[in-house]
Amino acid sequence: MYLILYITNFLNIYLNNKDRVVIVLGVILAIVYALDYFQIFSFNPISEWIFYMFYEDKILVIIPLIILAFTYYRVIQFFKNNFFIDTGLRKKVMEAKQDNLDFLNRFGDMSTFLRNDFRLIKRSKRARTTALMSLLFILYGLIFLGTQDLLGDTILFFGYLFSTGGFIFSFCALVPSWDSQHYPFMMCQNIKYVDYIKSKWYLGSLGVIIATIIALPIYGFFGSNHIIAVLSCGLFNLGVNSYLTLWGGAFTKVKIDLNSFKNAMGNSKAFNSKTLLLTLPQMVLPLVLYWAVSTFFGHTVGCISVGSIGILGILFKDLVLNIIIKTYKIEKYSTLSAYKETN
Repeated sequence: MYLILYITNFLNIYLNNKDRVVIVLGVILAIVYALDYFQIFSFNPISEWIFYMFYEDKILVIIPLIILAFTYYRVIQFFKNNFFIDTGLRKKVMEAKQDNLDFLNRFGDMSTFLRNDFRLIKRSKRARTTALMSLLFILYGLIFLGTQDLLGDTILFFGYLFSTGGFIFSFCALVPSWDSQHYPFMMCQNIKYVDYIKSKWYLGSLGVIIATIIALPIYGFFGSNHIIAVLSCGLFNLGVNSYLTLWGGAFTKVKIDLNSFKNAMGNSKAFNSKTLLLTLPQMVLPLVLYWAVSTFFGHTVGCISVGSIGILGILFKDLVLNIIIKTYKIEKYSTLSAYKETN
């Protein structure tokens, strides 16, 4: 166990800057867990055999010892090849590449802001990490599947709200903070708030649609009633929570330094009375509505009632966005002042 501990430590050092390898290992571990969770194939007997092998035949401890020596050697080589002063001082020369995002031209004036958002996610490590982490929310409902018999369907419905709305709750919750570094410059230009806000809504809607499409086959494995619940939560996030998240962004005056992870989510200005009040219709309203309707009319009718509100929100998109735009205009100067703060 001590040898495995040191092996893990050296691997952590060696793989620190190899994101692709870490992602591949994470995917493999997720597949192993999924196979075991869905009782397709269990790796427990294999791991049990491996660990008892060292106990029964102690000479085999030489295997992890050899692996430890190899990982130690690789880490030493890594340090020798990278710990030079001139390596850190050498100016990096990179070839400039322009992203081909011509397919966004169909969105008219909004295409400029959509291009900026896609480039932000691609080039900024913080934005990219936030967007990728939102994919983990898709599996959030699995946490509540085991508690369904104990706590009822309502708690599972809560999990599906996060599974389909992870992107808007994580990435879109920091709009317009992602643009805080150049927000004053944007406000000096002849841009339309309606195009800016609509572009953010379309981006969040795309995230909800993708998450819902991925979640459907995952939770559909457990039955058709789960498919209906995922669809209704997706519609509610699309037609209600997407607006409320953008609306809350007008009061979330968090300055984000895209080159640093310091205070990425921890700025106290992200939490105030207005943003907390907006979480009530985001979470409490659909849960209460589903619980009340499903109690008397069943699961399917409860899901339809929640999904219907989402459809109404989509139909009245322009009206709701106009209200949000007015709020952004009212909060414009206080937002600019907050972004200029240096402490």
